[in-house]
Amino acid sequence: MASDDANKKLWTWESALVDHVRIMLRIPAMLLSTAILSAEEMEAVESALSDVNDCNISKLYCRHAARMVDMNSSGGANLRLFKEYGASFGIRNGNGWGVQEIFENIAISTGQASKASAAQSIAFLQMWMDLVGNTILGFLKGSMTGNGRSEQNVSFEGIFTHMIFEGIFTLYYLVPYIMLVILAAIMPAVQNRGLYKLFHIVKVLIAASFIIPFGVLGIISLPIYFLNGREDILSASPLPSRGLYRAIPDGEAFDSNEGNFVAATATATAGNDDNADIEQNIEDESIIEDESIIEDESTIEGSINVDDDASADGGTFRVYLEKPSQDFKVGIRFGSNREGQVMITNMRKGSIAEASNLQIGDAIHSINELSIDSCTPRVAASTLMGASGTVVLMASRGGGTVVDDEATV
Repeated sequence: MASDDANKKLWTWESALVDHVRIMLRIPAMLLSTAILSAEEMEAVESALSDVNDCNISKLYCRHAARMVDMNSSGGANLRLFKEYGASFGIRNGNGWGVQEIFENIAISTGQASKASAAQSIAFLQMWMDLVGNTILGFLKGSMTGNGRSEQNVSFEGIFTHMIFEGIFTLYYLVPYIMLVILAAIMPAVQNRGLYKLFHIVKVLIAASFIIPFGVLGIISLPIYFLNGREDILSASPLPSRGLYRAIPDGEAFDSNEGNFVAATATATAGNDDNADIEQNIEDESIIEDESIIEDESTIEGSINVDDDASADGGTFRVYLEKPSQDFKVGIRFGSNREGQVMITNMRKGSIAEASNLQIGDAIHSINELSIDSCTPRVAASTLMGASGTVVLMASRGGGTVVDDEATV
């Protein structure tokens, strides 16, 4: 069983490369943010994002930093907007319509686009701090003690084993990690916004000295991935927090032919026994940052239409989903089977997906005639999320055994 620290959101080799490029490009904005944002606005983003990523060092730092600002001072609705941005950024790793919507709301409500960009840079810095801490502790208390996460073996396969990646990562970042702990410890327990911003600049300088070399490595590596047909590297994301996971009983696996969890020996093939210990990621509605920025799906009526000539007993069939807008939630969770096909592993009750002819365990082959047979679940979810109007899915029954489950749309 993985340790609590290994169960938190962690970087993989590929997601670390991509995120360090994104973070490195925003270092100038991180330094300028002290002249654009108030200390309260900065802390609102940092503390909200830290709560989502649940990093021990970040929570310590934010707790000490908060003593230097008055979070109950003026700011009102705008301050709340910065908190919502931090939480949304943390939940979605800085991507997606929800993050962009609040970004635009900050620019509109404050009348300054520079404030939105500054808040974004603060969020990227906080994400770096959170995931550095989580990945280091995941190695020290997880992988080093034999309590790492099983899906790490898949995530780093073909590049580095998770032990090599995490070990090098820990050695590389141990010094700034300790420096940030010391920085948090020496923060005075007095309200002083100027001092708060000074500590922020010091934090950026410490971080930048290590982010830049890693980011340069990412810039050098990305073209190599592209040349090898790995354009999907850009969608690489950290391993999600297992606080959102429900464990599948030991020795069982999901068999779409049976439509439930069965003994792994009944579905596993020779040489794939290590895939029997999988987990299903389920959404925890309680962590969604604020009801005002999340659509209530029960109040929106999408519609479906199944191809009359389609046979659900074999072969492929079409399902038509009426998706009013890109941000309309279909209610599908995608995973993949041993053959790499995208499968439906969960459907939300009351959603248009549940009301359709689709079933848990169906393999999805294309979205609006765009093949997703060679796509990851995350890319498939992104493709479906970006569609609107009448969306045509090509599916088939009996997708096989789920070995990866990672993306919801």
